[in-house]
Parts: sequence; C-alpha cells; structure tokens
Amino acid sequence: MSSSNYPSIVYKEPNEIDKELGCSICFLPLFEPVVEPHCRRMFCQKCLNDYFNTFKKSNCPSCQVYVNIDKLSIPPKVITNKLDDLLVYCSICKDKYPENEIEYMCRSKINNHFELECKTNECECQIISSSSKLTLSPDTTHSNTISKLYYTKKELEHHKATECLLIIVECSSNDVSCTWKGPLKDKNQHESSCNYVSLKPHLLALNSKISQLELEKKNQISYQNFLENQINQLESKLSYPISPQKYLYDRFDNYQQQLSHYHQQQQQQQQQQQQQQQQQQQPHMLQNHHQQQNCEILFMLNQNSFKYVNGLEIIKSKTKSISLGNDFNGNWSMLNEWLINTEVDTLILLDGFKHEIHVPISIKTLHIGNIVLSGSITTYGGFLTELHLHDGCSLKLDYHLLPKTVSILHLYKITQSLSRPVSSGASLLSLYENKNQVTSKISILHIHDGFSLEGFPIPNSIRELHLYDIKVQSIQTPINLLELFLHDGFCLPMERVFSKNIKDLHLFDIRSPVSIGSSVRNLFLRDGFNQHIIIPSTVKWLCLFNTRRQIVNIPNTIKKVYLQNYRFPYNNIPSGAIVYKDYNSMINNK
Repeated sequence: MSSSNYPSIVYKEPNEIDKELGCSICFLPLFEPVVEPHCRRMFCQKCLNDYFNTFKKSNCPSCQVYVNIDKLSIPPKVITNKLDDLLVYCSICKDKYPENEIEYMCRSKINNHFELECKTNECECQIISSSSKLTLSPDTTHSNTISKLYYTKKELEHHKATECLLIIVECSSNDVSCTWKGPLKDKNQHESSCNYVSLKPHLLALNSKISQLELEKKNQISYQNFLENQINQLESKLSYPISPQKYLYDRFDNYQQQLSHYHQQQQQQQQQQQQQQQQQQQPHMLQNHHQQQNCEILFMLNQNSFKYVNGLEIIKSKTKSISLGNDFNGNWSMLNEWLINTEVDTLILLDGFKHEIHVPISIKTLHIGNIVLSGSITTYGGFLTELHLHDGCSLKLDYHLLPKTVSILHLYKITQSLSRPVSSGASLLSLYENKNQVTSKISILHIHDGFSLEGFPIPNSIRELHLYDIKVQSIQTPINLLELFLHDGFCLPMERVFSKNIKDLHLFDIRSPVSIGSSVRNLFLRDGFNQHIIIPSTVKWLCLFNTRRQIVNIPNTIKKVYLQNYRFPYNNIPSGAIVYKDYNSMINNK
C-alpha cells in the first residue's frame, strides 16, 4: 500500500495499521493530519483541500457541516507520534536494489531519505547520452554516462559543478579578452585553436607593463605640477622689489631648462617605444590588433610621463615645501643637509612613495598620501607639529606612537582607522623621536570631507575639533572637548557630535539643522552661515562673521556681540549688549 501524498513509499505491514490512523477520505495513513471540529474526524490536509476544490464547497465529507478552515486543529501528540513511527520503504530504492538490501525506516525520516539518500534525480546530460548517444571529445571521459543515471540531490549538484559535459564554461583565457562560452565537452576543442591561449603569456606581460607605466605616469604628473607651481611662484616674485631681479630670472631660467629637458626625454622615450613596437613580429591578425591597441595606450602614457629629477638645486630656492614621489633616490642624509639652510618646513609624500622615511629635523608639517611604506617613519628632531593623512592613506596609526611634538592632526579619506593603544609591533606606522619617546598630546583634530570610518576613536586630549562634510553616522566626541568647529557641508544631526562640556561653538555653511547645547557660552556664526537658529539663554558671547542671514530673536542674556561684515540692521541686538568691531578688544575687555 502506497501513500497518495508520497506515491513512492510503501508501508511494511499495511493491514496491521490501526484504522483510527487512516484518513476519512483516502483511507490511507494520515499525512499532515487535521481534525474537523464538529464530528472530530481526521483527514489529511491535502485530501481535505482537494475535496473542497473538487466539490466547490467547504462542508465536512463526514457530517456535511460547514467547515471553517481556521477552526481545524492538529491531532494529539500521541496520534502524530504513531504516524511518524510507521515503518515504510522507498519504492524507487526497491526497484534498483536487491530485496535483502532494502532498508525500512520510520515515516518521519522519509523526507530526509528523499533529500540525501534516494537516487531519484537524473542529469540532463545522461538522458541525452542514453537516448541520442551523445558524442564526446576523444580525450574526455564521463564517469556516469551509462552505469549511473540517478543521483541524490547533493550528488547531482556535485555532478553538475564538476563532471557534467553540458554545463556552460568560459575559456581559460577569458582574462585576456577571449569571449568564448560553451559546453564543457567543447572546451578542449576550442582551446586547441584559440589564439588568445597561445598569446596569453605575452598579453599578461604587456598588461603588467601598462599598469606599471600608469603608476609612473601618476607620480610623474605630480612632480611636473610641482615644477610648474615653482615657476608660477618665481613669476610672481619677479615683481617684488625686495628680491634681486637677476637672481629671480636665473632661477626662472633654471626651471624652464629643466622642463625643456624633460620634454626632450619624453620625445626620445616615445620614439624608442614606437621603434620597439615596429620591430616585433606579429604571429596572427588577432595579436596584431591587440598589440596595436596597447601601443596606443603606451603612447598616451608617455605623452604625459616624466622621470623624477633628484635635483637639490630646487630646494635652494625660497620654497616652503617639497614633494617626494616614488622616484626619490632615498638619500635622506643629503636631503637633510640641504634643508638645514632653507625655509622648507613642509614635506609631502606623494602616492606611490616606497622608501624608508626619515623626517628631516627642519620639517614642521608632514603630508602622507597613499604610500608604500618600507620600514617605519622616524623623526629625530623636535619640530614636527602637524601631520596630514590624505585620501587613500592605508597606514594604521597608533595615537601613542606619535611624537610628543605633534599637536595638530588632519584626517582625509583614509582607509585605515587609528587605534589606541596597540603594541608598537602591531602598528604599521610608528613615528618616534628616540628610545625615551612619550605619548603625543594631540589637541587639535581636523576630520575632512569624505571621511567614512565608523567608530573612529578620538583621544581625550583633543580640545579643538574641526568637522567637515564627513560620511559617518556619528562621532563620539571626548568629554574634555571645549571647542567645536562645524565647517561647510557638515550634514550630521548636531546632537550626534555634541558633548556636554563644549564651551565654544563655531558654525560655518552647514547643512544640518542647528541644535545648540546648554553648555555653549560663546557662539561664532561664521562665513556663509545661512540656517535658522534659536540661541539659548546660556550663550553670553555672540560673534557674527559675514553671515548670509539676519540673526533674529537674540536673547537679552547676551553680554557681548562682535560684528564683522554684518550687512543687516542692528535692531535685533539687545540694548544691554556691548557691540565690538575689533575682536581683540572684546577678548581683552573681560
């Protein structure tokens, strides 16, 4: 006796099954049984639904009383346990194995059997193979073509992923632009005649060279911009009477000669590249076309590329900053010697810089881009006070490893969060002065546009915090923060960045609604401010710098008002407040 719900199972002793366990419609052992609330008859859920659909009514098959589907109940646990304990076997397994190997199981396990054990699934490739004698390639075998037509569900998934000859695969040279896709059985035949397969080693080498040239181009453009900026500075100094004109013209000519030399080098490199490309033999039309495209790319790169010049004469001018790219020769001792007698106090490490870094003693400000750090960053002087981590900087920095002289930190769109504290061995960036290094006391922190690291830790030493158009949900400001600057584009709700001890609040052209905490005593509305604002009575000093909106409803508790480029009437200013036009006078007159 088989089940209408599971036609592939057979009960071991159907005649001995208690008739009370049978469905009142199909008279077979119940599957997913439900109890009719009036006559208390039990039915298979599927049988009852089929009955309702067939006769287009919802009356009980036994007592003919209307049945509310929501009122159907589940039989007692003792009934369902008896049903689950009925012994059955799989009729499919019976057809494929000797009778003495058939395994009886409790009916509750039949679903697991169909899912993991019963070989009821066929692969399309085997059906085609047995019916139409699928022709395979000579060097390809299919382990289950004839002897094994059925799989368990997991076996079928494995077969389709690794063995089936009908699955669609790509050519092994798809990473070098081959677009072929087809059955696994045709892959070997395709690759034996695919031009991309034979050219793949050459194409990969060429792509690697292109990537290297692109990186060199980026760094060389940065240096070219530096040279042009120096020329512009010298041009502007030509009109200054305090500088000897002859010296300025000499320096200007020197820079022009360097640029002229650079352009000559580029023309020579371009000619060499073209000659090399013309000399190469092209084995196939496809290879000719592909290499022609890459030649055009190389030509484009060389048009704007240059070779870094380690010319120390540049540093001897009146410039305040220098930039180092990946072509720097690593001679820090010579660089430090030249810088001692110059006005250079800012060092910029451009993207791709990849040397050990020894910050010269005269440097006060250090800018770090997306560099490739080789070893640690060291400074042996006591002058480094300001550190900038620019877009793409991936160095992990520990607050406790900063030099004690660093008091100002600027963070842009960096990719690694700062930590506090970690062991020096775990940090990718360690700045130190000597073996007796003490923890730095950063007091001013700038977090610039695009910053997006959630949960960023801000040290308790911060007293002045500047926030720009940042892309995080909130900033946990330290409890000791006294002065907060919200710059142009700031759009977070102010309550997410406010701490209870902030005394001075500076607002620029922000985008978020204004909400001022009760701790604020001095309020500064700066250039471009254009928001509606309610000033609490706790504010004592009000400073207005070139705002775009007239400030109304100024409370009478305001004691001092400072005005700079304020273009609106003064009638809203309380009569008891002292108005200042000089900021220093207001500060000194306490």
